[in-house]
Amino acid sequence: MRNEGKTLVVAELDLFIGNPKDVTDDLGEGNPKKIYHDYFEFNFIGKMAQLSTFEEVAFTKVINRDDFSASVFDVAKKEKIYMSIPDDGQVAKTDSVYGDFVLFIEDYQVYRTDAVSQTQSFVSNANGMGGSWVGGGGSFPKLCHQFNFVLWDNNQKRVVSFGKVDSPTTFALE
Repeated sequence: MRNEGKTLVVAELDLFIGNPKDVTDDLGEGNPKKIYHDYFEFNFIGKMAQLSTFEEVAFTKVINRDDFSASVFDVAKKEKIYMSIPDDGQVAKTDSVYGDFVLFIEDYQVYRTDAVSQTQSFVSNANGMGGSWVGGGGSFPKLCHQFNFVLWDNNQKRVVSFGKVDSPTTFALE
């Protein structure tokens, strides 16, 4: 797919951060969701500039979801993702720039894992305050990002790609 002269718009992110201290310890003090969003946006735009042919990559906070419906996608033999996306034949309308393509990211989670077993190692209490660490093995934990995505072609007015990302970083967390 050739995308010269095309714009990619990334719809707003709805983040869940398992342990906000993981983010503030390694990325800086302040609001963990804002810090992580800024980190993600900066790195995503940089990677897209390096690896894609999009002329522009922009993030939007507002997207008109009036013509959206719940959709189901098979991503593995027994795994499905559920996304709210435009109906076929509709344009995804953003607050500012027109996107030839719109990247929808949902169910974005940031959490710490044990580096050896890759099992989630921070379990928060139901009220979101505090929690406990599980796992071990004497290894350094990693900060992981997990989300579902759909890439929408606004010109063709249809889904062109979808999937699930589960990627650990290389931070040595304290």
